[in-house]
Amino acid sequence: MQNPYWLRLSFDWSHSWLLLDLDPTAAGTYGQVLFLSEVEEMAFPIADSVAELLATFAADLEAGLYSLDEADDLGQDRVRSNA
Repeated sequence: MQNPYWLRLSFDWSHSWLLLDLDPTAAGTYGQVLFLSEVEEMAFPIADSVAELLATFAADLEAGLYSLDEADDLGQDRVRSNA
């Protein structure tokens, strides 16, 4: 379930992606951000643009909905949802 006009923004290592949609359906918007689950074989829009996605994430950070965990065994910090 891929489209050559979906640009990959992120991957979570469990077959889920955030994609920039440059080939929307008639109901979509050029430049919308999609969540794609390869396991569930579904994709749906989560933001009208990258700017909207980042603004929402920034607002969520300011509202305390996420926190940063200390480094794990591999020395990597993890962002945790507090929602």
